[in-house]
Amino acid sequence: RSLNNLYGMLRVVLFEEYISEPQFMLFEEWYGNNLQYNQYLVFHKISLELKRILDKGHMDGSDKKSLVNVVEFVSVSSIYSNKTLKIQVLQGIIKAITADNKVTLEELTNLKRWMMRNTSLRGSYPYDKILKITNVRLNQGFITFEEQEDISNQFKELITPIKNTNESFTLKNKTFCLSGEFKHGNKEKITYLLEKEGAISKSSVSGKVDYLFVGDLGSP
Repeated sequence: RSLNNLYGMLRVVLFEEYISEPQFMLFEEWYGNNLQYNQYLVFHKISLELKRILDKGHMDGSDKKSLVNVVEFVSVSSIYSNKTLKIQVLQGIIKAITADNKVTLEELTNLKRWMMRNTSLRGSYPYDKILKITNVRLNQGFITFEEQEDISNQFKELITPIKNTNESFTLKNKTFCLSGEFKHGNKEKITYLLEKEGAISKSSVSGKVDYLFVGDLGSP
């Protein structure tokens, strides 16, 4: 997931003449978050190249090309489906174009090109919703500054659809459903732990389910 997010981020800055400070900080954040994986050769190579660029304090055209040589799309996984792997790239693209809290017409045009090359994702969240927003704005032919911010907010919400709430979190007498595979045990174990806290297990998602728990390892 981290590698494909980075691959998507890099697709964006490759087509932009200048990398913005928020985009640069996005690569800095990725570097810090993934140092723990440096025992793996692929991460080690990327970390070395990113550190060299981050120490410079800016990223030019030659830096982008050098990163392209070490950052590849992960197209095969024992955990994720092919569609999920491409969605991870799309997440990286959206992170990069929304880093400065606005999305330009040029960025939407480049995004549309990528999406048209990956139409196999139709029917997969959030591809369809992002494509619909993109088409509406491109057909409009221009985007005001306020609309640039609005598109950015919509895209961000689509790739991180979790809203903060002031409501207290409680499991007692709340229904839940599990999806995907979990790092901390199988579904039977997770169900047992949640039921110990007073939660009520449901086998499928419906309007009567209070919480949907999605495992870190994802689901095909």
